[in-house]
Amino acid sequence: MYYGGQTALSVYTLMKCGISPQHPAIQRGLAFLDTVTPYETYTASTMILAYEATHDPERKPRIHSIASALLSWMQTQVGRYSYPGSTEATTSARIPEPPISRTH
Repeated sequence: MYYGGQTALSVYTLMKCGISPQHPAIQRGLAFLDTVTPYETYTASTMILAYEATHDPERKPRIHSIASALLSWMQTQVGRYSYPGSTEATTSARIPEPPISRTH
């Protein structure tokens, strides 16, 4: 479950704590993530965070690919995210409604 998500969150956290993207542990984590195809919203989103934290422009295509997959999982009828192939939103993540403008 969440294959790759824990690694992605660990890599992201280490970089946010000041560990260089060139550190061997970060490089091993990123190399592993490069082999992962995310199938859950958690894994996809944490992978995007980890890749973005590297500030490496060569990672942009991978970020865009994962983001596109994540967006394709959205159940637009109910404004929730689901997993690939699911016909029902299975997560509690919701797209917020725009604020209602009230005139008094």
